[in-house]
Amino acid sequence: MDWESQLTPDTSGGLSLANGGSIIVEFVNNVLIADGTSKPDLVFFEGGAVVEQVTIEISQDGENWVEVGTTTGSISQIDIDIHIPEINADDHWSLARITDVKDQGSNTSHLPRRRI
Repeated sequence: MDWESQLTPDTSGGLSLANGGSIIVEFVNNVLIADGTSKPDLVFFEGGAVVEQVTIEISQDGENWVEVGTTTGSISQIDIDIHIPEINADDHWSLARITDVKDQGSNTSHLPRRRI
């Protein structure tokens, strides 16, 4: 993935997703599992001044992705169980793709898009 074309450097040391941009993150010392409960598995914190939505997908192999939700506020929680029809205790996901929902707010704003 050419992340430089997808992300905009942020003066705070973070990264901002461009309009419709995405980033894939990998969990290297833990994994996501469908635990059969309604408790959140992922929590997202909006760092920018303008709250914008992102779509969250998870993958086991980087090729097949399952959409598990869209963030809706400055703090959003995602439960992956409701998006996986058959829960298998051996299944785990180590990749998450975070994609900015296109055309939110003003594209001419001086404020960055979703900050990571």
